[in-house]
Amino acid sequence: MPKDVRWEKFIRNEQTYEWLIPNEVGSKYVLFYIHGGFVFPLYNPTRYLAGYLARMAGMRALLVEFRLAPEHPFPAAIEDCVTAYR
Repeated sequence: MPKDVRWEKFIRNEQTYEWLIPNEVGSKYVLFYIHGGFVFPLYNPTRYLAGYLARMAGMRALLVEFRLAPEHPFPAAIEDCVTAYR
């Protein structure tokens, strides 16, 4: 994680999310970062990349810990992302 980006994890309706918040946020918009092709979990390199993009864009990033295949077949992960977006 970039040193100037704060990490906050939270759960809502049994779904886990992560905020990546740069020290300097200049935008009201949110970077909705979907990672892993719906088969890979949320790893630290993913957090670092999303944090870097958030810092460069001057906006917060939201990451979703969606359900993964093959334990949760299509379209479970997409449904989790759509729920997070709403």
